[in-house]
Formats: sequence, C-alpha cells, structure tokens
Amino acid sequence: MTQISPLVLVTGINGFLGSHTVEALLAHGYRVRGTHQSPQDPNILLHNRPSWKDKVEMVHIPDHRIPNAYDEAIRGVDYVIHVAAEVHSNGETPGIDPHHTLTVSIKGTENALSAAFKEPKVKRFVYVSSDAALKGPKNYNGDGYVFTEKDWNPLTLQDAKTSNDEGLNYTTVHNFFATHKPHFEVIALNPPLILGPVFHLKSVNQLSFSAWFFWQLINGRYDIAPKTEIFNYVDVRDLAESEVLALTALTKEPRVIICAGDLTNDKIVNAVLPHFPQFQDKIAKPNGQLSTCNYQIDASLSKSVLGIKYRPHEETFCDAAASLYRLAGLLS
Repeated sequence: MTQISPLVLVTGINGFLGSHTVEALLAHGYRVRGTHQSPQDPNILLHNRPSWKDKVEMVHIPDHRIPNAYDEAIRGVDYVIHVAAEVHSNGETPGIDPHHTLTVSIKGTENALSAAFKEPKVKRFVYVSSDAALKGPKNYNGDGYVFTEKDWNPLTLQDAKTSNDEGLNYTTVHNFFATHKPHFEVIALNPPLILGPVFHLKSVNQLSFSAWFFWQLINGRYDIAPKTEIFNYVDVRDLAESEVLALTALTKEPRVIICAGDLTNDKIVNAVLPHFPQFQDKIAKPNGQLSTCNYQIDASLSKSVLGIKYRPHEETFCDAAASLYRLAGLLS
C-alpha cells in the first residue's frame, strides 16, 4: 500500500518566505495546501514555478482577519506553517501603518490557531515570529549581552502600539497555548532580517522591506554603503528548511532562534562586488566602518534541535543579487 504523504497548510504562499516554504516542503515530499491573498497570485506563482502545477493546492483568502477565515483551508491537514503577515512595504512608497500591521498580524494568527484547534488531525503548528520577540527594537540588557530563546521582549502590547514594534505578535501564540491547551504542539521560530533570492514577484517595485533594503545597496542608489543599522540575518531558504524540520523535530522547545550570523552593509557589498563586475557602477562601495552592534544572538539550538546547516553568506547575498537583477530585467 502506498503511504500518503502528510498534508501541510502554509499561510501566505504569495509572500517572500511563504513561496520558499512551499519549495522546501515539496523537496521533502510533503503535500502542500497554501493560502494566498490576491486572485492573481496563482498565475504569478505558477509562471515562476511551473513545477507547482498539480502539486500545490491554492486557497484564496483575501482577508485573514475575518472570523473563521482559515476553517475551510485547514480541514484535513496534518501540520500548519503560519507565515502570512502584514509586512513593512519598501521605503519608496507610502508605508503600511505599523499599528495596522500589528493588528492584522494578531488577528490572522488568532484565526489560524482557532482553525487548527478545530481540526483534530493537526499535530504541530509552526509559527514564524521574529527576533523582535527576543530583544525588542534595541538591546535593553547592556553591551555584550547574548540573546537566547529564554529572552523576551520587555515591551507590553500597548508599548508595541506606541513604539511601532511588530515583535509583540508572539503574545498571541503564547496566550492561546496557555488558555486553550490545544491538542497540537506549537513551535515559534525567531529569525532576524530575511534575505535571499526572490521569485514570487513580477517587479522590483513590489519588494517588501527586506528585499528592498538589499536592493538599495546594489541598484546604484548609494556610492558608499550607508551606516549599518540591521545587525543579523538569515537566508530565506534556510528559514524555510527550518520550518519543515520543525514539523517533526523531536523536541518540546517552544521557541527556536533561526539566525545565520552577523550582518553589516559592507559584508553584503564585499560579497556581491566580485561576482557582478558588470554592475560595478551600481553596487555601493564599502564604507569601512566597524559594526556598532552591542549584542550577540545565540542560534545554537537551531543546529542541535533542528539540525539546520546555514549556508555561507556569499551564497545568500549573491543569489539575492542575481534574482533582483533578473527581476529588474538586467540579467537574463
């Protein structure tokens, strides 16, 4: 008798991380059902990934804030990977109101958890949070502090609304688990800035913040790389792989930091410059400044518990650059 592969629901497959999550699940032999926001999303995704045809079931959920939004999509699934969220738009167009972003993300997460609670087959719910849930918008713990899964953002939800911090969405999952005692396990993954190749869009004008941030360093905007203000990163493919590994990992850990290492703007441009000589006039030159980061992030649990192996930063940055140059029509 042929064994049927487990079915995984991925929320937000039209996004940067969601699209790579589908890729990782298919590579591991899972069946995939994915939710998307716009009626046009399937055409774009299948144009860029024709191999998904007949392999990925796509469900249109235009607004995941609506009560019971995920109830139909979650029926019969074995696992849930929840990545759908409102994200910061790029810095060139009017940004999304961060208060709205937080509210939408919280409501969507509540609905996904409630739907999973109603589906008895669900074994584990993997939720992608961020490192903001650990440390907030800055290091409150003093120079040299090493953040681990035991650390929590000291801000309250009201503080988050005042300070525009989106990391407080973790309280939704934490409170739901404490209140409802669900039949499934919950694991939250905490990544920093997510970088890597983009394939889910039609134009560089549609980039969300992380890809837009990277694009500004290689598209001619800067002669010299600006001062570094974001200090850690992870490759989107490594994060997607971590999500898949978290589905069946033999662990009771409720949170796992997913972080490839430290980040500076110079680290990015120094990696990209040698590999794209045709774009020397577009890639910012190193600023030569030392990092001002005053903390560290310990991601050792991701290696010991999930078995994740992080790819070299050169691979992440060069693959990201190539994908964006292609998206801009500058590479074939």
